[in-house]
Amino acid sequence: ARSMIEAAEHAARLQNQVTAQRISGQQRRAKRETQVTEAVRAEAERLWKEQAALEAEFNESVTKVHDLEVDGMTLGHQRSQMQKKAAHLDRVLRHVEQTNLGDEVRSMRGIEGRYNDRMHSVEETLSEVHKSKDVLERRIMHCRHAAALTEALYRARMGRASTQIPRQPTLPNMQSEDG
Repeated sequence: ARSMIEAAEHAARLQNQVTAQRISGQQRRAKRETQVTEAVRAEAERLWKEQAALEAEFNESVTKVHDLEVDGMTLGHQRSQMQKKAAHLDRVLRHVEQTNLGDEVRSMRGIEGRYNDRMHSVEETLSEVHKSKDVLERRIMHCRHAAALTEALYRARMGRASTQIPRQPTLPNMQSEDG
């Protein structure tokens, strides 16, 4: 009879240990789940901020592209006007044959050369800015995608957390049966 009482006490102690371990495990899992959810939320927030910064940089790049394209059109128009003036001076030179006008034509051609160099520089810069804009567009697309996925994960975790009501197992009543 005594061994049965000892066995029952031993079984009760084991049951209490198992219950305590189960509670401890549930608490650890709940804590870990909260930590993961917070990490996902923080990552989503970081990605949205990064996306906003990239979009601001992209807007600046688009403005720069626009400005360079306007400069290119202006320089192209000015170059065209200079070429017309140079052609006109060439015709005048053929008819008049004065040496002083030849210097002016060379001067006009020099100006045309400088405009051509400047136009070439603007075109190169425009090409580089277009490449930079394309890279930014790809980075923004990647960031939007990552942020959307992370936000969806966060929302799913929050939805899951709100549907789960944590069960708190209670320890069995530990009254002795000596009486």
